[in-house]
Amino acid sequence: MKGDPKVTAALQEAINIEASLMNQYKLNWRDAKRFGLDLAEGWEKLHTQAEGYMDTLVSRLLFLEGDPAITPAAVKTYASLKEMLSDAQASELAAVARYAEIVKACWDAGDMSNCHYFQHLSKWHREGDEGGSGTISATGHLSWLQKQLWQIGKLGEPAFIAAEVTE
Repeated sequence: MKGDPKVTAALQEAINIEASLMNQYKLNWRDAKRFGLDLAEGWEKLHTQAEGYMDTLVSRLLFLEGDPAITPAAVKTYASLKEMLSDAQASELAAVARYAEIVKACWDAGDMSNCHYFQHLSKWHREGDEGGSGTISATGHLSWLQKQLWQIGKLGEPAFIAAEVTE
């Protein structure tokens, strides 16, 4: 089934967004793990979720006879934990905003399946999924990141890191 060119282009863009998030979260996981922070588990979950979203997007693109080309953005290293979390939050907000635009493009193309998928993808990034959809947990990416940033704001980064160190 040949898909609408705007929808296939949007799927390709979303694949690259998720691939970029997935790679960045893997690096963030590694860095948090090296410092012995409990936060590493959160980064690992975000990585796994982004990988699952990317896999689904690739399947959708293939179904519409598109040719996926996975080209993630370069990963970054950070001078501070707050900088790492803030950049991840900005990336997630940008993804959610772009997915809202893609919802409209899918709607205009009459592709209700992908329209609904992008609505859910946006929700999963913001709030998580209560419905047990495989790798999707009950905590969304943005809600998890906001919680960490709030705690850093209340405690200060050194105290937050001290509280996060695993035994």
